[in-house]
Amino acid sequence: MHPMFLPEVEYFPATGSRGEMMARLRAAGIPIPQIQHLFAFKPDRTDHLGHFTHGVMRGPVAFAPPTATDLSRAEEGRRLKRLQLKAPLSGREFTRRLIACQFGSVR
Repeated sequence: MHPMFLPEVEYFPATGSRGEMMARLRAAGIPIPQIQHLFAFKPDRTDHLGHFTHGVMRGPVAFAPPTATDLSRAEEGRRLKRLQLKAPLSGREFTRRLIACQFGSVR
């Protein structure tokens, strides 16, 4: 990850649970997302954003999770999209690519 343009923000000593999390990431050699540095720099101005994001991402939703049928249709659409070509194919070549696509080995 590239360094931030604001080194005083990137190297600000974070406190609390956010500081502990950032220290664990550093110790593990995992890059810390730059948004986390911003949250740690001014926690009194950014904590509400974290709560909002947590509520949106993990709160109740108005739609049902995808079913196996939905997932298989999406995969079928991805496979067919890989078959879209710029030049027409012979029937034999189209069949070969279709079969290869069905088994996940499109060349």
